[in-house]
Amino acid sequence: INLSLPYLARAALVLMAYAVGFKTMHEIGFTPRTMQLQGIVGEMRKVGRAGITYGWRAPAVRATSARSGLSVSPATTPSARNRPQACSVVCAYAIPAASSA
Repeated sequence: INLSLPYLARAALVLMAYAVGFKTMHEIGFTPRTMQLQGIVGEMRKVGRAGITYGWRAPAVRATSARSGLSVSPATTPSARNRPQACSVVCAYAIPAASSA
């Protein structure tokens, strides 16, 4: 059996899923428009203001954004560091491999 067949079948399935998504998923409310080079800075300013208004000034969004920066990887929690099998994962990132040179 040729071992490349499962990869080719997976690639074909991914391409078919991409084609279906591209054909059926449309942005509701989005209408493309042409812009001049001079208008880009104004558009960036407008998008930035909207992000501040509807993002940072909304208490729920602000709390979620602040909390997302405090997330901790499961492998680095104190309980994970006390398990021997987790030490290989944590130690592999903390201690670089010795070179033979």
